[in-house]
Parts: sequence; structure tokens; C-alpha cells
Amino acid sequence: MENRKKTVYELLSYACEHFGDVNAICRNDLNITYKDLFEIVKLRAIMYQREGCIGKYIDIKPELSIKFLIEFLSLSMAGAVVVLHEPGLRLQEFDVPVFKYVDPEKSIEEECLNFPGNNENDEEYQNISENEICTLIFTSGTSGRQKGVLLSQKNIITDAMLGYKTIGIEALKPGDRTIPVLPVFHMFGITASMLSPIYAGLSLCFIEDIKYLSRKINIIRPKILFLVPMILKALLAKAQQMLERGVIQEQYIKEKVFGGADIVVSGGAPLADYIAEGFEKYGIKVLNGYGITECSPIVTVSNHIDYKTGAVGKINNLYNTKVVIHNGCILVGGDIVMEGYYTEEENPFIFIDEERFFNTKDYGLTDDDGNLYIRGRDSNLIIMDDGNNISPEEIENRFEKYAAIEGVIVYPGKVNGNNILCITVKPTNEIIGEYSLDEIKSMVNIIIKEVNAALPSFKMIKKAVIRTEPFIKTGLNKIKRIEENTNGQCD
Repeated sequence: MENRKKTVYELLSYACEHFGDVNAICRNDLNITYKDLFEIVKLRAIMYQREGCIGKYIDIKPELSIKFLIEFLSLSMAGAVVVLHEPGLRLQEFDVPVFKYVDPEKSIEEECLNFPGNNENDEEYQNISENEICTLIFTSGTSGRQKGVLLSQKNIITDAMLGYKTIGIEALKPGDRTIPVLPVFHMFGITASMLSPIYAGLSLCFIEDIKYLSRKINIIRPKILFLVPMILKALLAKAQQMLERGVIQEQYIKEKVFGGADIVVSGGAPLADYIAEGFEKYGIKVLNGYGITECSPIVTVSNHIDYKTGAVGKINNLYNTKVVIHNGCILVGGDIVMEGYYTEEENPFIFIDEERFFNTKDYGLTDDDGNLYIRGRDSNLIIMDDGNNISPEEIENRFEKYAAIEGVIVYPGKVNGNNILCITVKPTNEIIGEYSLDEIKSMVNIIIKEVNAALPSFKMIKKAVIRTEPFIKTGLNKIKRIEENTNGQCD
């Protein structure tokens, strides 16, 4: 039976033992092996324990970098509670007793990365229980007030192992490369794109800025990438433009545009089928996944051999994880589920046969093979006058394939007292700059007509509003519905 890892110390100790001489971190001319990474992190963890950080809330500057990763691992190994949040969030409003603020770029000298030193005496390090809180992370608040989610050591390390094992261990080998680009104030950026690769012995190759991703891919040549649909859409559009200009032939797209990558794991937002199918055409597998912050965040992810377009992976019971559909909603139980919310009175758990489950409030269904499909969010559900229930996400996703549209939001409205479906459309900046408002309205109406043609009458869009200002979004490019308050736009 596999010896499970349940703490950050156990994860890095395992990686050091099994992948010691493999490069854990790469950046230009900097290489840090797993052995050295373990030593660097352990020494810093001991330092933070001496400073009294065990069990204390540490606010860390949320900027993706090698130093951020090292400080996150060090503070977590030390038993501190690392506070993760979007830039600008005022922790005072949530009464978080911050013990210390850490700016990784200032707290770690560059020399520490090149000369980690050596610590052969583990007696100074105080072991941390798997049940200790590791992270307080604030949700992005797409459909309500931001909440502080308390995740234990066991939660996030179990989830990192779950993600890797579900994708398929035979798909990757130690030393294969990946490029972390996701925001570190979202758990997808922590668990999926950094901790899972560490468990697999991958090399994390950091770049200066995400805007250089398309250029760096061909230099780094990653085996696997962890991305959100917005980035996938941009990369696919670039490949299509190169084909249309005759710059490259289709059979060379994978090697010349995507650096020979074999697998892309997509998460953080709904993935349009056409994006997955577009990458598949070039020989790249897009493995769709589903997650939520309260579950560390990975709940399901597709396997690299057994996957289905449109699904977000199969329901499985790896590492005591349980996923069930109850009254149409997805419930999750097991070791990946959070300990609870920070200072929130809401009880998000329900019990079935004395087992605790977290109610994701996402609607889902499964097919006969156990593939999970997401159908929308309970809190976003639109109830029409005739009793029909509509998930706006189902309609919004149909607009993903149109290059002229940057984003949309569907919501209810009234015309002459009748309940109708409305949509606010944000065209791309290129479209806004090139066409008049009347031309854009005509273009949008044609697209809406095409989308409506594939929908039943009660789901058809009846009225559209054009906007030129960007939607308010999270770091993973999801629209913050609560802040976009569409009341009255369509009346």
C-alpha cells in the first residue's frame, strides 16, 4: 500500500529521496535540485519556527516567483498559516491577526538560492501535524462576498497527490518540465501547477512574466502545462493566425508553437469544447478538470488516456475522496475538503449516512462511465416566470468560440413586464477600435442569432447590451457576477 504524504515536510522529503539530483527549479542559468530545495526550505522553516511563527498567520506578498515558492514551502513546513489573497484585499476587514508580513523578494537573498548550505540535524526542526492549518486563502468572490478558507497540511498535500495520480503517473517522468504561470492567490496556482509537479519530480521552470509565455515555451520545451482557458484560447488563436498567414504548416505547430508539449491541464474556468478539439488537432491533449477552493482545489481531472471532451474527469475515490451528486448538486467528502471557513457562521457541510460532505453548490451530472459534467452554479441559477431553471454558464460558454467577443454575462430582465433572458457583451478591444457601435451591434446580433438557433426557446437571448469597459474579473479570468450587478441593464 502506498505511503501517503500528508505534510509539506513529507512531500519535500519524499522528493529529495526519490529525485534528489533532478532540477526542481530552473530559471535561466539558475538550477536548484530537489536535494538543495529540501535543504533550503528546511533551514528557513527552522528559522521561522525560532521566530515563533508556528500557528501564526503570515501575510505573504502574492507574486509568482521562485522566491515565493520557497517562502510558501518554508512557512508551511514551519507550521505557520500562510495567508493567500488577491492584491488589494484588506485583511483588517476580516480580523485576521497577522503576525508577520513577508515579501519573498526582500526576505530571501539571491545568494541563498545558490548556496543553500547543509543541515544534517533534524532535531532542531519541530514536526507539524497533518491536521494543522497550512493556508488561509480567500475565495475570489465571483458570486458573493469573499470568504476565508482554512486548508490543512493534509488537505493540500493529499490534493496534490490526487491531481498527479489522476492525470496518470505513466504520462510523466522525473525531470520533465513545466512552466508555472498561474496566480498564486488561487489554489489552482499552488496545488496543481507547483505542488503536484513536485510530487512527480518535475522541473519547475520559471519565466519573468506570463507575457513571454509563447516565446519561452519553445526555449523551455515543457512536457505539461497547467493553464486557464483564457491562455489556451490566446495560444490557439496565435497558432491559427500563423497558419492563415502561411508562416507555418499544421504538422509543425506542436513543435514550433507549443514547444512539443504533450499535455495541458485546464482549470479555473469552464473550457469550451472547440479549444480542446483545436489542441487535439495539433497532437496535444487538453485534460479538463474541476475544482473549488474549499476542496484544495482539485476535485476531478481527466486522465491522459481515458478522457472525454466536455467532461471534467471521472469521479474516483483516490485518497479517501468521495464525490456524489445529491439533488443535482456536487458534494465532496474526504481528506481534500477544507476544515471550514474563517470566522464565518455559515455551515457549508451536510451529512449523508453520518459522512461529512461539502456542498459545492455546482450542478453536475455523470454518464454511465463515471465522467463528470458541470452544468452551472446554484447561486447563479435563473428561474423564469414559466418555472424553467436556467444555468447562465451553459449559455455563456457557447459564446467562447467567437473571436470577436472577449466576454459575456447572462442574466434575467423584464420587458413589458415579461421575464426574459438578457446578455451583456464585451467585444475585444480590436473590434471596438476597428468598428462603429452600430457595426458592432449588428455583428453581435448575428452571433446571438447563431447561438439562439441551437437553444430551446426558453433559453434564447432576447435582448443584448454592448459594453466597452472590461468586466471585473478574478485572477483566473472569471467574471465577478456580484460586482457586475446587472440589475436594470435590460429593463
